[in-house]
Amino acid sequence: MAKIIKDFQVEVSKQEILRLLGHTSKPEEIKERSKKLVEEMISFSCDLIKPEGIFVIRESRELPEECFFNAEKVAFCICTIGKLLEKQVERLTNQEELARAVTLDAIGSVAAESTAEHLNQVIADEAKKKKLYGNTRFSPGYGGWKLEAQRFIFDILPAEKIGVRLNRSFMMIPRKSVSFAVNLSRNRFKDENSDPCQICGLKECRFRKDAKRSATLLGAVEKVKLRECHSESTEGGRRISP
Repeated sequence: MAKIIKDFQVEVSKQEILRLLGHTSKPEEIKERSKKLVEEMISFSCDLIKPEGIFVIRESRELPEECFFNAEKVAFCICTIGKLLEKQVERLTNQEELARAVTLDAIGSVAAESTAEHLNQVIADEAKKKKLYGNTRFSPGYGGWKLEAQRFIFDILPAEKIGVRLNRSFMMIPRKSVSFAVNLSRNRFKDENSDPCQICGLKECRFRKDAKRSATLLGAVEKVKLRECHSESTEGGRRISP
């Protein structure tokens, strides 16, 4: 039986947003104007991000996919932040407010990843009850798993219950959605705490995270709880109207 998870908070990292925008300099070297734009658009995005997800845990012997190695069970998940944010990105683009549109799009990407991390933790907690360990989550289109496997996941999960569908090119709509699988076993996996970027085959990806740099910045990363952000911006009279 698939489980739907909703009504939870996600966090977005300003540093991660800036990284996606191409600001790879040291935090103190990033222009104040860029930081202020990110802060402005985070506030703007508060009412636009509606995270939810759906997942199911299946017996591995029932599955034909070759990626489910050394696993007794496999969890499949689809999650999304909804369609409101990308509609605003489209509106800003049409109004030629490109800087705001690109920044809001980056916020959506970070929020979608944060949503996936939240669902991954929910799955880990569920697996723990069954005395199972999970490995690093992996998605169709990365590593050795073909993008066409999206159809496999969508055949297993009723994604329409969270408003997500698949187009003919195996891309999810809304765009800020994530699908993934997690192998589950009674024995620990070697890669259970690995960063997905470290096992992805796209070595030249410009968005690839550097493990050492991420560890250095971890203590300095400022995270913003979107719902708290909405509350503070409204009470302080700084809310930006759509």
